[in-house]
Formats: sequence, structure tokens, C-alpha cells
Amino acid sequence: MVRPVIVHGVAHSGTTILYRMLAQHPHANWLSQYSLRDGTVPERRRVPFAPVADRWLRKVAPPSWRKERRGIIGALRPFPSEAARTWAWAVPESIDAPELATPRITAALTRQAAVTGQPTIIIKMPRLYRHTALFRRAFTDTVAVQIIRDPVAVSISISDKFQDRPDPEHAAVVHWREVVTTLSSDPGIHTITYEELCGDVHGTIRTVLRWAGLPARHMPWARIPERLHSTNTARRGTVSATRAQELLAAAGDAAERYR
Repeated sequence: MVRPVIVHGVAHSGTTILYRMLAQHPHANWLSQYSLRDGTVPERRRVPFAPVADRWLRKVAPPSWRKERRGIIGALRPFPSEAARTWAWAVPESIDAPELATPRITAALTRQAAVTGQPTIIIKMPRLYRHTALFRRAFTDTVAVQIIRDPVAVSISISDKFQDRPDPEHAAVVHWREVVTTLSSDPGIHTITYEELCGDVHGTIRTVLRWAGLPARHMPWARIPERLHSTNTARRGTVSATRAQELLAAAGDAAERYR
């Protein structure tokens, strides 16, 4: 039985790090640059032998949890991607009826599980935070996890995405509030924080693995640091204390833990 494990969260909240660390597990599946290039997803250009490459290269050249990819091996090594084209096809932005998405989600993930032989598939695409229910319709064992980070640090970090607004940082924190409020309203979605992950990487990953049904004893812990350096203080240091309080106030009740 296919089990999607969706990593939700606002951009720059630690979603990519969490996603790639979970992808280190030998029983975890994930979409790579080779995945679904066999005609399953029309928007993905067909590549000969891509399923074979997707299955075997990840065994001989496991991905790194770090973002950088260096050298020829780094370029060829399968890496956990957001699979933007796959999700643009399966769950288009304009979707208004679940019956349109459910068969596409089912087709894509069933095929990916068949190619790699691993039914637990880790997924990360920020805009999917509105669509957890679609995955549950396709697969009843769907697991969803959101990672939350200090809204002030996040709004400063992603403000460049809102440069068309009069106050980009305020627009960014309003977006943070909308995403976190939406996800937190779903009692079936598990929650961790970026701060917890940075302070105790192994402990936090063990918790998420338990939710995902993946045995922690098989995790290659030696490849994963025990702690990460949080950049919250550095981000907050770029604005005044008054401005930080304004952004925190705009984050609303969802930011209570950061007051």
C-alpha cells in the first residue's frame, strides 16, 4: 500500500532540510530528476532507461541532505526534488474538483512505488498545503507533517517573493499566517518546529520517522548532524526590535509560541 508522507510548511521554514534528511532513509521513496519520465506524467519529457536509473543510481549513490550538488557524480546522483511539473499536472493551481486530481495523484505515486519498490513516498511542494485532503482521497494512509519557524525570521527571508507589494515583509508574514493557520486547523497533521529540528536533529527525525512508519534503526545516522545552526537571530538582526514586534503581531494567534 502506497503511503505518501507530505512535508508541509512555508518556504524557508526548514522544509527542504527535513525532506532531504527523511530521504536518507533506505526505505523512503521520493521523486528525483529521473522519476516518472516514462509517460506517466505527460509534462515530463520521456528519457530512455530513466526508471532503471531512478531505481539503481539511488542505491549506489545515495543523496546528500545538503542542497549543493558538486561534480559529475553530484549531477548524476538522484536527488529529492520538489517535482514541480509533476504536481502542476497532478494538482494544478486552478483545480476545483477532487475527482480531477485523485486519479493523477494515484497514477504518479503508484508508478513511483512500482519503479523503486518502496511504498513510502516523501513529498515536498509548498503550495500543496491546501491539498492534503486530495492525497487522503487517493491514499488513506497519507501522513502529513508541517514544520513551523519563527514568523519574523521567515517573513524577512522570503520578503523578496513579495516585492510587488507595498510592504513585502508584512505580505510575507500574512502568507505565513495563512499557511500555518490552514495546516494547524487539520487535526490529522503532525507538527514540529524548525527550532526543535535545529536543537535536536536526531530526536526530531526519529519522531517524524515514527509518524511515517519508517524504522529509525535503519536510518544512516552517521550521515546526519546531531544539531543545525539556526539563522533566526541573524534574520531578526536585520530589522529593528519595533519592526520585529510589528511582524509578530501581524502573524496573529498562530505565532503565540514565538511571543
